[in-house]
Amino acid sequence: MFENFVAEELLAHGFKTFYFNNKKHGEVDFLIEYQGELLPIEVKSGKDYQTHSALTYFITTKYFNKTFVLSDYNISVKNNIIYFPIYMTMFIKKCTNYE
Repeated sequence: MFENFVAEELLAHGFKTFYFNNKKHGEVDFLIEYQGELLPIEVKSGKDYQTHSALTYFITTKYFNKTFVLSDYNISVKNNIIYFPIYMTMFIKKCTNYE
């Protein structure tokens, strides 16, 4: 359910969306393309929002300027991952420092 909301918000704000799926490590919910760069986004519900093995694997094998986790919790930054409440999906473009 949260993933559908996030997908609609991303598309409404002009992002091209992709995803990453690895049989061994799992799935990253969204990769968005913005000004030629990919930004990984994971959508989490529940208390384990800081547990994201597929995202962690993905960002340790590639370099990304920004990485986002959207959840029910407040804004924070930990290990170069930006945590946003889901309702703030519309502000991702502003947080990329490109606009």
